[in-house]
Amino acid sequence: MEVFTIKKNCICHSLCKLSAGTNILLVLNGSSQSIPLQFQKCINHCVTGISRGRAVAIDCSCICTFTIIPQCREVTTTFTNLEPIGIPNSGTATPYPSNIFVEGLSGPIIKVTVQLNNLSHTFPDDIDILLVGPVTTQNAIIMSDVGGGGDAVNVTLLLDDDAPTPLPDVGPLVSGTFQPANYGGPEAFPPPAPAPAGGSALSIFNGSNPNGLWSLYIVDDLGGDVGSLAGGWELNITTCEFQ
Repeated sequence: MEVFTIKKNCICHSLCKLSAGTNILLVLNGSSQSIPLQFQKCINHCVTGISRGRAVAIDCSCICTFTIIPQCREVTTTFTNLEPIGIPNSGTATPYPSNIFVEGLSGPIIKVTVQLNNLSHTFPDDIDILLVGPVTTQNAIIMSDVGGGGDAVNVTLLLDDDAPTPLPDVGPLVSGTFQPANYGGPEAFPPPAPAPAGGSALSIFNGSNPNGLWSLYIVDDLGGDVGSLAGGWELNITTCEFQ
């Protein structure tokens, strides 16, 4: 990483109000470039002088230090667990959880998608699914109370924050690419699942280390219907590898 220190009359006060990740334009060595602001710190710095026996501020400036992540190469790697997951008429799936261990990746996560393979269920609205990353407080309810009460038969779902539409609230549930969705509000996942963070967006994992244990917790929250994830699931992780 490169660190640039810029001294200019109080201009960085406004820059310091920007959120990390905001694109800013800096002039470095005479050339302009747009960069993502990853970290910021401003320190007020006033030079004092003596006037009529009192110390007064005669020049105010501030020092901004920016930590810049250099250009990176986006790399997407797919990890799979093709073991079938059984969904009972009520309660936790088998296995609970289904795990994928990720290793060998460098750089932070910039995108995660999840594929659920060959989902069948006689009432898909009963299904709640929690994805948990290596840091257990980073988790997302990627599917809950979707698809209504019509049968889902051998459906494959790719869950992607950037999909044009969310998973449908009412059926039929068909194969395709959708945004994660939770139409049921707070959901309960028995231990060893951690407490849900509350959101559904996969972007909660962005910026974190991808390596470690990823877990998929599936619960059927109402009796009377059964199903399975016959083809298991896939985890697609895009990382930023520094050049």
